[in-house]
Amino acid sequence: DGKYLLYGGTEASPGERFDGYLEKIDANGTSLWKNTYGGTGADAVFSVKETTDGGFVCTGYSNSSNNNEPLDVMVFKTDPLGKLSWQHTYGGSGIDIGYELVKNYQDNGFIIAGTTFSNADDYYLLQLNETGIITAISSPDKTGMISKMKVYPNPSSEHVTINYEWNGEGKNGSLLIQDAMG
Repeated sequence: DGKYLLYGGTEASPGERFDGYLEKIDANGTSLWKNTYGGTGADAVFSVKETTDGGFVCTGYSNSSNNNEPLDVMVFKTDPLGKLSWQHTYGGSGIDIGYELVKNYQDNGFIIAGTTFSNADDYYLLQLNETGIITAISSPDKTGMISKMKVYPNPSSEHVTINYEWNGEGKNGSLLIQDAMG
């Protein structure tokens, strides 16, 4: 629309934790709106894509919803004026960060490329539907982990099917399944 979107992280005052930040400006640099996203922990936005309704889907990191434990991947959507529509965080026991968000034109969803330190220093791809729910995960296998996973139908109110590839040499492993509320 000829406007620009600024994003990243900002401190409300020196020494405080960062919040995710979006600001829409016109061609002259005049602010049209600006919002911060997050809570009591550290939050930042690393990648943004405009949606067909004029809103924005964003990814980065947050530890505001996990009692300030290590960072989790944060993904959220706003309306065209920056008002939060939905938000999800994903991650394990270590640091998980979403660095790049790509539109998935096959299903109107998104793909997040990021890094994880939960099991090893590795990268991953998260495939999300248009409401930010994970539909597939892919990561290289260095520690005997699931390297590809697909969950369908997603979302579901009853039964789901989980297909996965196990690249581990042993037969030991675990799979934790949680609903959207954790």
